Amino acid sequence: MPDFDLNVRHWALVALLEHWRKAHRGNTLPRRADISPAQFGRAMPYVSMIDVAGDPPRYRWRLICSQVTRRLGRDLTGRWFDEIYEPAVVERLGAVYGLSLQHRVAIRFTGTMAFAGKSHLPYEAVHMPLVNDEDRIVMLMIGVYLGRQD
Repeated sequence: MPDFDLNVRHWALVALLEHWRKAHRGNTLPRRADISPAQFGRAMPYVSMIDVAGDPPRYRWRLICSQVTRRLGRDLTGRWFDEIYEPAVVERLGAVYGLSLQHRVAIRFTGTMAFAGKSHLPYEAVHMPLVNDEDRIVMLMIGVYLGRQD
C-alpha cells in the first residue's frame, strides 16, 4: 500500500530517507553519483538498490539488503526481475516501482513479502528514485525493514 505522506516508522528507513533528502540538489532528485552506500553506517543492512533500464523500464537487483537475503534464504543480486520472477510478479513489482518513476518522489510502502513466497512476512519500505546527469531515473534506492510494523 503506497504512502505518499512518508509516515516512516523504522529508524533505519528514517535515516536512509534523511540521507536521500540531503542529497537533493534544489528541486532536482539526487543523482546516483551523490549516494554512497558506504555512508549509510548502521542502516546499511536495510538498503537495496534496483537498476532501472529502458522504456518500458526493466529492473535489476544491483544490491539486496542483507536482512532480506537472510530472511528469504537467497541472494539475487545482479539478476534481472524478468529472469527470476514469474511474469505476473514482474508486472506487479513494475506497477509498484513505476509509481516512483511516475511521480518522481519517495514513497513508503507496507505489506507482505507475498511476491517472494513469504506472505506471512510483513515489511515496511521506502522507495527513493535516483537520477543520472540527464535527470532520468536510473536507480531506486529502497530501504526495507522486514518485521512487524507496530
